[in-house]
Amino acid sequence: MPILNIRDGEIYYEVHGSGFPLMVFAPGGLRSELAFWRHSPTNPSAPAPWMDPMAVLGKKYRVVAMDQRNAGRSRAPILPAMTGTSTPPITWRLRTISGSTGFTSWAAALAPRSA
Repeated sequence: MPILNIRDGEIYYEVHGSGFPLMVFAPGGLRSELAFWRHSPTNPSAPAPWMDPMAVLGKKYRVVAMDQRNAGRSRAPILPAMTGTSTPPITWRLRTISGSTGFTSWAAALAPRSA
C-alpha cells in the first residue's frame, strides 16, 4: 500500500501498468477516492457507471491515481491556503507524487462529472 508522507499527512496512491505516466483523478471532488473507480459512489454494492482507468489505461500507460487529501485512505487536511495559492491544486498533486515516484513528465486526466 503506497503512502506518500507529506508535511501535514499521508496521501494514498496506486500505480498500475507500465509506459508513459498518466495521472488520473477519481470522481468525488473533495471526496475523490480510488474506490469510486471500482463501484458507484452513491451505492457501494453497485458497479461504477464508468470504466476503471487504472485497469483499462494500465494496459498502455503507467497509471497513477490517488485518494484526495482527507478522503479514502489519505489522511491530510484540506487547507484553506491551498485554494488561494498561485500553484493550482493539480500542479501541486503532480509535483508531490512526482517526488515519490521519480517521474519527471506526466499527462493528467480528470474524471467526468457524475450525474
